[in-house]
Parts: sequence; C-alpha cells; structure tokens
Amino acid sequence: MRDDYASHGPILDRILRSIADTDPDAQTFMAYADPRDDDGRSVICANWNRHPDKAVRILERRYGFHVEWSDTVASCADCYGAIRTEPDTYWWRPRYGYSDGEVVCGACLRRSGLRWDDRERWPEILDPARLASVGVSADTLRPSDLAERFARALRDAGRGVLSDAEWSDLEEWERGPRQTCLDKAAWYADAVEWMSDRLSECAPEGYFFGAHPGDGACFGFWPEDAE
Repeated sequence: MRDDYASHGPILDRILRSIADTDPDAQTFMAYADPRDDDGRSVICANWNRHPDKAVRILERRYGFHVEWSDTVASCADCYGAIRTEPDTYWWRPRYGYSDGEVVCGACLRRSGLRWDDRERWPEILDPARLASVGVSADTLRPSDLAERFARALRDAGRGVLSDAEWSDLEEWERGPRQTCLDKAAWYADAVEWMSDRLSECAPEGYFFGAHPGDGACFGFWPEDAE
C-alpha cells in the first residue's frame, strides 16, 4: 500500500499503516482511471469488515477519500487509476477491457487506438454475464435519450452477438435522423425498438432486457424472475 498520504498528518498515517498491515488487498489510488469519475479526491479500497467504522468515517469525512471495497475495484495496468468493476447503480456500465489478463481502463483503451467494438483485435473486453442486473438508462422515457443510451449499451454488450450487418445498422442509428427526416419522433421510436430487440439478444442466460419490473423508466438487464 502506498505511503503517498503520510504528509497529511499522523492520524491518517496511522490509519493507512494499520490497514496495510492487516489487509494485503488494500490499495490507494490518486484518482479514478476514468476522467468522468475524477472529482479531485483519492480512492482507497479494502475489506472494510476488517477495520472499524470510525476509520472509514475519518477517511471519508475528514480526508475526503472515496472508500470502496477491494473486490469491486481494480487498478488500470496502464495509468494505475482505480477502475470500478462491479455495479453500484442500476445504470452502471463497464468502462474497461483486458490486455494479457490485466485490466485496462476505457481511457487508456482509446489512447491506444482500440475501439470498444473492435472484436478481432480486442475480443474479450467484457464477459456478457457481468451485465446481469445492470441498468442501461434511468429517469427518462424520451426516445431520443433512450436511443443514445441503448446504443452505448449495445457497444458494450454486442461483441460476439451482433452480426456485421447489425453493427452497420447500429452505426446508422447512431448517426441520428437525417436532415430530410420529417418525423424525427417516429425515427427515434424505431431506433429504440430495434436496439431493444438487439439488447434482448445480448441478455445473459436467465436474464431479460427491458424496463425494471419495479420502475418503468429504468431499463437494463434483469433476472427473469424479478418482481
């Protein structure tokens, strides 16, 4: 565990050393790997069952850490930032891939010139089973919003499922309605229907894609026996 934070004072130094001494999986990060998650605060992850609640409160409230569980966060092999690898909200979606068995964040993927849908060069970015109980969109039923979010989800979930023709169709839908389109509302409704059908094909065994049974404005992959 890094000692980058010892200069903040003896209390923080003691807490970090205690965590490091009792928890071999504990890690600290200067930031999240994805710039969209970076709010200037550092990240600490550990098995918090091994540590007192008071230490967690001090880390969060006094020193401003993001406190995560060690089995939900990985380190990017390129930039060494923190990557969330498990869902924390209904609309969470993965932003990472793999290189020689090591986790690489989406930002480093883009810098390396790889695309999320480049199946031949990057075939194992995401295990589809990890989509289980993961949301794609929440708090809106506007077809234009749903089309954008469903398209992003298909980029993540469609590898190895969509045909080459369907990838081409997805790119067409992502470009949006043409200037000459007279009924854009109908265009977006058709796009949402097409993408919803394709996402249903991507659902892991035992799961379905659609609105959550308890929230009609929350779309994602849910267990077939969800109530």
